[in-house]
Amino acid sequence: MSSAFFFDYDVDDSDQLTRLFWADPICRKNYALFGDVVSFDATYGTNRYNMVFGPFTGVDNHRKCVTFGAGLLLKEDVESYIWLFTRFINAMGHQPTCIITDQDPAMRVAIEKFGAITLNHLNLKKSGSLS
Repeated sequence: MSSAFFFDYDVDDSDQLTRLFWADPICRKNYALFGDVVSFDATYGTNRYNMVFGPFTGVDNHRKCVTFGAGLLLKEDVESYIWLFTRFINAMGHQPTCIITDQDPAMRVAIEKFGAITLNHLNLKKSGSLS
């Protein structure tokens, strides 16, 4: 496995997977080039394992969506989000300038723990579209 592939995971006392983060070499290179603004959306839903999927994404210089990393969480609590954001920052080497996310209260508290990250909330469901 490439040393540029980053992953980490956590299990509970019964060895059930509770948290997972990964970023491949292309994800990490894209973040180095285009990681000023990161979108994180854990509202995608759950999979058959009842874990929430949360991709970290951005936009490249061709206005195409790129993935910086992704995680799976068993719980959407502050502790899990802090764990996930810590792994993301460790993999990438630095925090993004801005993170765009939804209004999940646990996610907001976790992001605010990192201080330098500016939290922006775009409520696209109500506003319809952006110009």
